[in-house]
Amino acid sequence: MNISANDFNAQVLQNAGPVLVDFFGEHCMPCKLLKPFLQELAQEQPNLKVCFFSTDIAPDEPQAETDAKFAVLGEYGVMGLPTLLLFNGGSLIAGSTGFMPKEQLLAWLAEHGVV
Repeated sequence: MNISANDFNAQVLQNAGPVLVDFFGEHCMPCKLLKPFLQELAQEQPNLKVCFFSTDIAPDEPQAETDAKFAVLGEYGVMGLPTLLLFNGGSLIAGSTGFMPKEQLLAWLAEHGVV
């Protein structure tokens, strides 16, 4: 599920269960490599909500949306792509930056009690 900065609270912070947020960029090759794994994960793990948050700024994007996007990125210290943040019950429980193979991703999620 694609989310925007305006959706972030409702889709992530107000969710009672585990939510994995992928902060990505359209021109980021590691992001493109990771996305299919995350889409498979969303299908295989129905208890885990997987959200995709684009860090790109569109030329016609309203300034309010850009400001909200930067606020979310700043609040969670997103400095590199892809960044995965794992929330449970609205609280941040883990984060990782950079590509990881599916097996490593599953191990990381298991380490945090999600899969």
